[in-house]
Amino acid sequence: MPILIGLGVTELSCAPAIIPEIKALVATLGMEACREHATACLACTSAAQVRTLAREFAA
Repeated sequence: MPILIGLGVTELSCAPAIIPEIKALVATLGMEACREHATACLACTSAAQVRTLAREFAA
C-alpha cells in the first residue's frame, strides 16, 4: 500500500472485508515517506529487492 500511495494512486479496489484494515493502514502513512519509499522501490533491479524494502518499511 505505501508504494502505491507513493506512486500517486488515489483509488483502489479491494474486498469489502479488508476495507477497515486498509483505511487504518493509510491513516498511519505519511505522504513524503511513501514517496521516498516508492522512489527507492523504482530504483530496485528485482522484485525480491522491492519485497525486502516493503518489509523494512512496514517494520
